[in-house]
Amino acid sequence: MNKRIYLCLAHMSGKEQMYIKEAFDTNWVVPLGPNVNGFEKDLEEFVGEGKHVVALS
Repeated sequence: MNKRIYLCLAHMSGKEQMYIKEAFDTNWVVPLGPNVNGFEKDLEEFVGEGKHVVALS
């Protein structure tokens, strides 16, 4: 695989902070949970049919 994803410093606005707070409030501070599952599903739909997505930390 030759494609790179370049990372940058995190910039959190209201939505990111809301999801972080929700994760702590619901005790989903593990590598799984509804936010990760939802992200994987949304990304899988975005990349198209026949593609599978797994989010890793």
